[in-house]
Amino acid sequence: GPEQVKALIEEETVKLSGLSESGIVYDYGRLKPFGKYKNPFWVTFAKEEEILTEVSRLAGMGEQLCEIITPANALIATYQAAQPKPENALLVELGAASTVVAIVAQGQGVYAISIPVGGNMFTEVIAQQKNCSLESAKSLKYSQNLFAGGQLIPELCAAVDGWRSELEKILQDWLRENPELGLSSDSFRIILGGGGARQPGLMEQLNSN
Repeated sequence: GPEQVKALIEEETVKLSGLSESGIVYDYGRLKPFGKYKNPFWVTFAKEEEILTEVSRLAGMGEQLCEIITPANALIATYQAAQPKPENALLVELGAASTVVAIVAQGQGVYAISIPVGGNMFTEVIAQQKNCSLESAKSLKYSQNLFAGGQLIPELCAAVDGWRSELEKILQDWLRENPELGLSSDSFRIILGGGGARQPGLMEQLNSN
């Protein structure tokens, strides 16, 4: 029943977070059964203090707060709105300091993770190879294709390939944990977003393999 579900999720959320119940904000929704999971739920939680700090910051800027949502949940909701037909997808947001990854299986979000590698790492590689400041490297990153031709930086290509390997590993590990679905990595669309995705030549480098 609903009350039992709520109590179980509260208990599990506190256990997972390592925080006291009063220090956590959480929300949850029921998923459709998939693989070995007969009654799955999607749970999102955060430190209450961090939420209140962000609310205060936005209020001080005169912004009207409509909803608080995690990057992974935003990725999934946007994808579902744009692609109502059930599909399998790996959603990737390349941010500055981190990359958010969400797995959608048969149209619903089933897994999310953040890895501490983002566009800043690519900027640092450019700065090292060009012996320039991070500001100059960032300008180069968004104004020139550094993956081909006379501007090619092999070390940048290697860094991007390593980042892509991390994404592939996330998907492969999830597939190994859910063999009941009978899915392969080839059945997933990979969709890249975020500010880092605007780098000239990045999409071609990713699609080259």
